[in-house]
Amino acid sequence: MANDIKDAGQYFDLDQCEKAYGLGGKETTWVDYSNGNGSWDEDKYYSDFDAWWKSLPHDEQARIYKGVFGIS
Repeated sequence: MANDIKDAGQYFDLDQCEKAYGLGGKETTWVDYSNGNGSWDEDKYYSDFDAWWKSLPHDEQARIYKGVFGIS
């Protein structure tokens, strides 16, 4: 696994972020960022995801990354 895994979270799409959160035991979805008028704060969601991802130990990042992409 490349050392760049610490930055991998910056490249996840919405489905991958949601799957990563789930694999990491965090119950966060884009709905939590809804502004009530049918839209959501996409920038804040991805910023918070990136901060969460970078806070994880490397081994946990690797485990989640493998789970998101179905790597054994």
